[in-house]
Amino acid sequence: MKPIRADRLGTLTPLGKGGMAQVYRVGNPLPEFPNETLAFKKLLPSIVEPNRTKLLTAMRTAVGLRDLLGPAEQAELDAVAVWPLAMVQEGGGDVGLLMRCIPDDFFLDTRNGREVFELQLLCTSTKQATAMGYDKSRERADKPLVRLALAARLAYAMEVVHRPRGGQRLVYGDMNLKNVAVATDPPRVLLMDCDGVADVGDTSRTQPNTFLFFPPEIIGKQQKLQDQVTDVYKLALAIMRGLSTGQAATQVKDPASPKIISGLLDPAGVALFRSAVDSDRARRPAAEDLKEYLVDRVLDLASPPVLLSAELSDEITLRGSEVFVRWTHQGARTVRIHSAVGNFSVDGIAADGYPGGYPIKPPTAGEIRVTAVNDDGEDTMSAGRLRYFEIPDVHVSLHPPPVVLDGLPSMELPRTHAELPPYPMHSAEVVAVPPVRWPQVPPLRVAALGSPAPLARDLWQGIGRAYHDASERIDLAIRAAVDDATRTLPAPPPAGPPTP
Repeated sequence: MKPIRADRLGTLTPLGKGGMAQVYRVGNPLPEFPNETLAFKKLLPSIVEPNRTKLLTAMRTAVGLRDLLGPAEQAELDAVAVWPLAMVQEGGGDVGLLMRCIPDDFFLDTRNGREVFELQLLCTSTKQATAMGYDKSRERADKPLVRLALAARLAYAMEVVHRPRGGQRLVYGDMNLKNVAVATDPPRVLLMDCDGVADVGDTSRTQPNTFLFFPPEIIGKQQKLQDQVTDVYKLALAIMRGLSTGQAATQVKDPASPKIISGLLDPAGVALFRSAVDSDRARRPAAEDLKEYLVDRVLDLASPPVLLSAELSDEITLRGSEVFVRWTHQGARTVRIHSAVGNFSVDGIAADGYPGGYPIKPPTAGEIRVTAVNDDGEDTMSAGRLRYFEIPDVHVSLHPPPVVLDGLPSMELPRTHAELPPYPMHSAEVVAVPPVRWPQVPPLRVAALGSPAPLARDLWQGIGRAYHDASERIDLAIRAAVDDATRTLPAPPPAGPPTP
């Protein structure tokens, strides 16, 4: 990568200062590194010769090592290390290097503001963390399994640096608790101060050793230069101390120390780490061996959640209507419902809090996913693909225009009465019914009573005849009245042929 002129960096915002350099946030985007937030590490004016030349040479070496890698290898390295990207020139000479900014989730809140979450902060006691104001920010990292996962990630990062690449065998050098940044959700690490990384074949390399991280062979002057074996020694110390908490945790050398969180290392792990810090270099394992043990140990101790099922109550619905998401699980603490395209997400849903389903109204249709979460991991499953349909607009007018149907023949409706069958039509004239005159029953004359028996017989015979005569007269009168009324009605027309 060609050097970058300092005047292209734009406004420089101070981020931090060490013993040899000041770090700034770069204000201008650079087309050489699209979509990257960059930082400029500039050597302090107080760094003079011959140290200045040595440090700048080490920076150029680190940049050159990365340039030799392919895109996939560069991406893998960038995922675990804040590696130098290019040199920065000012006034015709190199003054520092360009690198990526550390992502925000590798910072934590302290009493003095936002600071890089260095590995050494895991070693402090809860009381001390509270006094420094980062006890809440560090809370997730206090979980034993998260500590173990961070240790596995650190071993993996060193294994990436140590991988053979052609004839190269890279040496990290100054591994210590301050040169590792950590993030906890999910657990990740970044190796910092990578401008000292050099190839093992570079006999001119200068790589410092931090107090309490000196390898025995360097102390005993058995060798002057560091290598991948000394890297493993320092790596093992950093891991053991990162698994420890409390007073003197930063000085732990024994993997069986009571400072190390109980239960994280089993007997096999204790034996492995004892070999890693052994004074006999031949007994030390490779960084990859430490990584494999720690990964297996995390899997042995972890109980990640398992989604058993996930479904939508309806896959086709009106836009704006609620759809219920249902799931079953094992071991989840919370659930996240989100769309596959990333424009919708609901986090922190109690895993057992909605037996009937959780209502959602995503802004767009598409695949809906459910992710079960607990402290040990996540599990994601598709609940289905949601499809929306729209209700068309309906306009109602109180005075609608006439409907014209083009192309239809006009039709005259027939007059209704002309189509009815020829039933007889009766006049509405009211016919007067002649009054019915009831005949008068002649008075009954009763002869002088002779004796009681003949009188009763004659009385009943007289009454019977009177009723009989009256009934006949009534019948005659009614018949005569009906005949008169019938003669006054109009005659019906003659019957025609039957209507089909």
